[in-house]
Amino acid sequence: RRLINEGVEDETPEHEVESTNFLRNFYADRMLYFVGPQRYRRADEFVEELMLTPPVVVSKDGGNVVIVNPLNIAELLLIKRDKVASEWQQIAKETPQEHSEIRRMQLDRMMGRPVMRDQEMMVEEGLTGGGGGGGSGGIDEQQ
Repeated sequence: RRLINEGVEDETPEHEVESTNFLRNFYADRMLYFVGPQRYRRADEFVEELMLTPPVVVSKDGGNVVIVNPLNIAELLLIKRDKVASEWQQIAKETPQEHSEIRRMQLDRMMGRPVMRDQEMMVEEGLTGGGGGGGSGGIDEQQ
């Protein structure tokens, strides 16, 4: 989405406009890749489909022709994705250590790995201050 919002950098302003419009339409036609829970690597299928799309010739006013190359757009998309991943990595480094177990379990679930019940209980105990007893301030103590 960032690439759509910021625009696709290309050879000329005309190319940028047409490449951005192409990506916007391509994205809109494949919105199901991004809505709701998705299996791991689903976004890669979107990029692969973009890479395999043949170039598109767009006729402009005055007889000008602009060739939109989806392979170039895919390359820019991958560069942007790398930058976003680096930003997320920095955010993750700044996240308090106590949340790392929760993040790991979420990642395991997203990737389809089984999550053990004792891990879930361990996290619940950490979130509720010990899981019951002695006024620890847990969620279950309100009656």
